[in-house]
Amino acid sequence: MSTDEDPLEQEFVREVRGKARRLSRARRRGGGFWRYAAHVGSLGFVFSLPLVAGAVLGHVLAERMGRPGLAVGLILVGFIAGAFGSWRLIQQSLQEDEE
Repeated sequence: MSTDEDPLEQEFVREVRGKARRLSRARRRGGGFWRYAAHVGSLGFVFSLPLVAGAVLGHVLAERMGRPGLAVGLILVGFIAGAFGSWRLIQQSLQEDEE
């Protein structure tokens, strides 16, 4: 790169080169289908486990305390925990793909 180039153009060239390196690494890594299949499986597990745990715990506590609203509340808590866990897993995966 010469010094008379526009700074925006230099930044663009750096960004394109970085993306090309990441794409090259991803192609060398391979295992595309199985890697993504494992990722989807773990994502479903991370989401569904807290949801089911909240439902079971809510059901048990609702029966013992006689408060059916408690089950709904814990299902909602499990849903939020599963959504947060899934979001974290996706963010970590995106960071690994960028590196």
